Amino acid sequence: SPPHLSRSIYPIFRHKTRLPNLPTSIALLLFAAWLLSSPYSPCLQSRRSMGFDRGIMASPPLTRAMPICFTIFVLSALLLNALRSPQDPYRCDALSNDGNWFNGNGVPYTDWEPAGCMVRKYTRADIHRCVDGRPMIFSGDSTTSQVYWAMARLLDRERANRIYALTSYNETIDEVFDSLRLVNIWNPELKSGPANPELTAQLKLLREERQTRPVTRRQNSAAFLLLGGGSWFAANNTDGSSLSKFTNALDSLTSRLFDGNETRLGLDPFDPIDGVGNRVFIAPVPQPSWTTSRGTDGGILRGEMEAMNQFLASVEHERRYNIPWSFLSMSSDHPDTVADRNASGLHVIDAVAEAKANVLLNLRCNARLNAMDGYPSNYNCCSDYGRSSIVSAVLFYSLAIFAILCVAVELFNIRAQPDRPRSALFNLGVGIFAAALLACYLADRTQFFAKGNKHFQLFEFVLLTVVALAAGALTWGKPSVARALLSGPMQPTYAGEDQPLSRDQTDEWKGWMQAIVLIYRWTGASESLGCYVCFRLLVAGYLFQTGLGHTIYFLTTKDFSAKRFVTVIARLNLLPWVLQYLVQTEYLLYYFAPLVSFWFIMIYVALAILPRYNDSLAGFLAKMVLSALVFALPIFAGVVTNWLYNVFEDVAHVSWNVREWETHVALDASAVYVGMIVGYVMHSGYFETHLNRFEIPAALGAFAIPLYIFFSLRYDTPDFYNQWHPLLSFMPIVGYVALRNMNRFTRTSVSRGFAWMGRYTLEIYMLQHHVLLAADGKGVLLLGLFNGDKSLIFDRWRDLVVLLPVLLWLSSQVHESTKTIVGFITHQDEDYVYEQLEMEKSGADSRYGRLAWIKSRALGVLRKVLTRTYWRNSLGVRLAGIVIFMGVLNWFS
Repeated sequence: SPPHLSRSIYPIFRHKTRLPNLPTSIALLLFAAWLLSSPYSPCLQSRRSMGFDRGIMASPPLTRAMPICFTIFVLSALLLNALRSPQDPYRCDALSNDGNWFNGNGVPYTDWEPAGCMVRKYTRADIHRCVDGRPMIFSGDSTTSQVYWAMARLLDRERANRIYALTSYNETIDEVFDSLRLVNIWNPELKSGPANPELTAQLKLLREERQTRPVTRRQNSAAFLLLGGGSWFAANNTDGSSLSKFTNALDSLTSRLFDGNETRLGLDPFDPIDGVGNRVFIAPVPQPSWTTSRGTDGGILRGEMEAMNQFLASVEHERRYNIPWSFLSMSSDHPDTVADRNASGLHVIDAVAEAKANVLLNLRCNARLNAMDGYPSNYNCCSDYGRSSIVSAVLFYSLAIFAILCVAVELFNIRAQPDRPRSALFNLGVGIFAAALLACYLADRTQFFAKGNKHFQLFEFVLLTVVALAAGALTWGKPSVARALLSGPMQPTYAGEDQPLSRDQTDEWKGWMQAIVLIYRWTGASESLGCYVCFRLLVAGYLFQTGLGHTIYFLTTKDFSAKRFVTVIARLNLLPWVLQYLVQTEYLLYYFAPLVSFWFIMIYVALAILPRYNDSLAGFLAKMVLSALVFALPIFAGVVTNWLYNVFEDVAHVSWNVREWETHVALDASAVYVGMIVGYVMHSGYFETHLNRFEIPAALGAFAIPLYIFFSLRYDTPDFYNQWHPLLSFMPIVGYVALRNMNRFTRTSVSRGFAWMGRYTLEIYMLQHHVLLAADGKGVLLLGLFNGDKSLIFDRWRDLVVLLPVLLWLSSQVHESTKTIVGFITHQDEDYVYEQLEMEKSGADSRYGRLAWIKSRALGVLRKVLTRTYWRNSLGVRLAGIVIFMGVLNWFS
């Protein structure tokens, strides 16, 4: 077989700097630092008992060195990517050279996956958009004709099968399929010139248009041509001259096209509109697969076709031939793919022929469709990811410069002040936020890392779930003494350790839910109805906690200040706000952030209006009903008019999928309101006086949860299940709460590992789309250092054990960095804060009546608005400024 180019994503590392294990080393170092430094770490107790608190792994210099190492790695990788390794910068070689069949779903030879990139399965609509009315030309022997008919079936299967039954294999065919012209020129001898005027004319036209470069609509040449032959020469020349005649015919044919103007596929930059442009592909000579001994059928001798392929490989780069070598890999070592094993052994089954046609379309069309569609895309083979917008480019370079400055300042100061950074802004406590964003860009908007398609296997989903739960069980015990570190402006007030739904318990709940969500997304388990039901219950559980936490906070602290509102909104949205502009995707991709933000605003408005009624059960329930009528019911019923979204689109250039957003809000509305009710009950002290009465609810919960799952699995489709989910999803959630708090032992014991993970649920969910997954969550991220059969046990577990610790560590760092940045955003002068408190106090103590106080305050506000202090400290002005600035960015994105 022909020599293949290296398909590693680290050719520069491997051949120049010789550091292939750098990502693994960094991942292991980050994981070790977490084990020895996390307040919830399972190694915390043993570390203290062994006296390691002052050891090197727990020292502040190392804590600061970890982000430095990570940031340097990301910046270096971006630089190497910008230099463009000459190996395979666009992963065209990965697509054309090799691949594997994935037959895990029981249907053989339907999923062909190249090494290190994601293929697109082309539909007739995709083909139309790519070729844009241009013909597709095939010329060669019967193996080339197979690809022609495969392409015809992709366009119009019924018509293709009907015409195929009426034609012979050795005739020229010029037909229209789904309004596109497909031409198959019978030419097993690869003739050109006067002997083949039609093909010669097509080659001449392509050469002329390559020089004049007309726009796509005015091109008359074919979108691509596939030339294939060789078997005819081997079968009809028994004197050993087959190779020389094949090479002479190919030289004569290609000399009419290939010249210095031919760009190198996958090496030279793509056209910003048409991608790789109109191309000629030369199919490798198929190698027979016979059941009889070789050299006895049609005069084909051992080594003849191999010699032809060796010739093609030897001149491929010099003559700039575009050869899809993967055609050979599709049938090599797969005898079931050969349709005529007892005859010539050259022809493949229809499914393999269609996979060949799909490879051709990926080579020709991916870059063009990427340029047309932008992001997100669920394929990256032979693509440059299109051009970045002005906003994305400016943001990218700004983040890179800021990260470089942070690293430089940290390295300069770390020896002088190892315990803490000297600069409040230029340190990696803040800069790690920029490094994380750049890491997302590097992983999911460049070809530096490999990507792979998801392949759902129920066994893999179950296995990973069992492993995750077992890992969480290993850290089961009493809450860590470091719980005090969890306090902060974003943490709602919860019950104590011996109370239901304590801080540790809810963190643990979020942690194991997020673990299963990661498994669900990584394995592509949405194909399974049972897994989908589980996922929907996890989302409902998270929103239950949203209603619970914010309700308890507001009822306990009565803090309805603008600072609280801006802090929560900025904390929830800072990462997705910036990330959407950098990677040029939609805000709704990270739908947890807008969803949780929506429900926070609803809870805030409901409880902030007439707050004196919050402590009354009747008043609280009345507020809930009114909020449901105003907020949730219109969306749940689908009566929200499009004019509101049209305003956003016209003014702020925001384009949302209205129905998708309404579905997300409506599906779990009941869980939020039940969470609010439970929050009110907890605040009232009811649970404290009835701690010994959880046995009966726990028994009901133990019965309700499996019963709910049993009946949920009886639904036929996810859409049918979604009709009942909003009404009943709170039942297993309340059942779980009752089970989890059935006695003192279950209330006071938690999984410290899951509790640690639960602190960073939001960041894990956001970053997983680009750091653990790929293509905005549609594929999986791979290191490209390993090769296998795409299964978990024999292949992808190695990528998972490296990337998962990086994701968890990075999420924890971004969490702390976000809190610091939000602190900058919400900072106010002390004098201004004191003045605001005095104004509120004077309003509460006013002796002249409410009306007089309102008039006095109105005048005070008017005078204050005209001062510079107000504009410098008003959080409302800052939030409005951020929203307006984002609207401006949308116009340039």
